[in-house]
Amino acid sequence: MSRLKGSAALEKRLLAIPREVLAELRPALVKGAEEVASNMRALVPVDEGDLRDSIAVTGPGETTPAHA
Repeated sequence: MSRLKGSAALEKRLLAIPREVLAELRPALVKGAEEVASNMRALVPVDEGDLRDSIAVTGPGETTPAHA
């Protein structure tokens, strides 16, 4: 798989962000993701609820669900 153009430079910049800054940002990032997920759950068509129930938020450093 090829990398996106400029992705190495972006990765380098992201890795340069101090851990303290990331720790302060984490709650806001997760809250925003939860709001988006909540909106998605409310708007998704529901036959049996499988799609709605599969919507999950994965926080920074957490393992993404297998179905993602």
